[in-house]
Amino acid sequence: LRFFAIWFLSSFNRPNLRYAVLPKKGKSITKEIVTLIKAKFPRESGILYCLSRKECDTVAADLSSAGIKAASYHAGLTDAQRGRVQGDWIADKIKVVCATIAFGMGIDKPDVRFVIHYSLPKSIEGYYQESGRAGRDGEKADCVLYYSYGDMHRIRKMIEFDRENHSAKQTHMDNLWRMVSYCENHTDCRRSQQLNYFGENFDRKLCMEFRGTTCDNCIQQSQYTMIDVTAVCKEIVQCVQHICRTGGSRWSQNFTLLHMVDIFKGSEIKKIKEHGHNELPLFGKGKTWTRGDIERLLRKLTIEEYLMEDLVVTRDDIACAYIKVGQKAKDLMTGHCKDHIVKHPDINILQLPSSRYGASSARSVLHELIDVCRCIADSLGVNSSSIMNVQAIRAMSQILPETAEEMLQISHVTKANFDKYGEGLLKICQQHAARKKGNFSNFLKIVLKHVQEQININIEFSCFEDGSNAI
Repeated sequence: LRFFAIWFLSSFNRPNLRYAVLPKKGKSITKEIVTLIKAKFPRESGILYCLSRKECDTVAADLSSAGIKAASYHAGLTDAQRGRVQGDWIADKIKVVCATIAFGMGIDKPDVRFVIHYSLPKSIEGYYQESGRAGRDGEKADCVLYYSYGDMHRIRKMIEFDRENHSAKQTHMDNLWRMVSYCENHTDCRRSQQLNYFGENFDRKLCMEFRGTTCDNCIQQSQYTMIDVTAVCKEIVQCVQHICRTGGSRWSQNFTLLHMVDIFKGSEIKKIKEHGHNELPLFGKGKTWTRGDIERLLRKLTIEEYLMEDLVVTRDDIACAYIKVGQKAKDLMTGHCKDHIVKHPDINILQLPSSRYGASSARSVLHELIDVCRCIADSLGVNSSSIMNVQAIRAMSQILPETAEEMLQISHVTKANFDKYGEGLLKICQQHAARKKGNFSNFLKIVLKHVQEQININIEFSCFEDGSNAI
């Protein structure tokens, strides 16, 4: 029988998902997320993944105070509380669940329009699974990751203090560095990076062909400037070697990656002067660079192991990472490798092409249809998906059937559920169809009037030209 076995092969790619990585800018991050949800996903369902229980509670409270129906979901809640949040979200009573990574497993909600990562995921595999909970109905959806290098140290601290053996810890660290590398990469296609992790070769040209879901890197690729920074990297490594040797092993002589940024930028802050680092050859070499590009360069050197960060946890349980020379520094210094960095403009998710189908009128119809289904479901004490399939509702909002026969031709609409609940939905579709025809009719009248005016002008003009109407 094995000779006649049929093989079914499929890509890991999700063409209806759009991926973007955005900088996580301190305390303003929640306001940015509120703006994003209100501007692009009003009344839509989404998941917001956080690293800790406290983060879940805080972000959910902030979203709620901003007028977005949100709730937190994590292991600190009772089974009853988690069940209630899950049920309310599936029934569309709340729109956003702020959750730890456990949320989403075994939950069948196809119309999730966005998945936002408030914190760095722990691995590419984890990110693929979590972001993959968006758009399971086949409609377009957004996967937005807010990235901060500081989140890496938070996760690294958790790994270091875990009771697992060294081999398991090393695996977790390798996965974490791959995730950091994914976020720091501003040139390669997001899909290519994810799928390469699973051993699948993906042509980024296909990402460009997925209209409306092209990833941020592919959209921005024409605006990149690639520069050779090999000489600069050597100077940075030499500087780190120098301050590590002269600093000894005393606590006060340890320096962070951000301290190196200040040296390269030529900052005149007190700590730089106190240690005489304003006298170093590297001082001020990067005056023309933006601080963001300098930070990315130093993080790149760390990821590629030319530099390393030694994690130290203080008595106050604060994790501090101190810069050291990495194990591959010799390869760089002996000229066995070159390094480049990409300079690029800041990306604003609100300026990226929309990944939504249809116009605002279609969304208006969709929301009305969903509201009707929700009201019926509430009165019967069931989920709204039990009233009418979500994909069927979306199809109605786009097709706008005007008769029972037309509605029954829509996939997932059966005669049984039409007889029970279809009349109210059909009435909404009929109203919007009539309005659409009226708008189109008015549009045609305006166009025809404009054309007629142009014809009359041309006729009058030609008459005056040939002198037939001359006085």
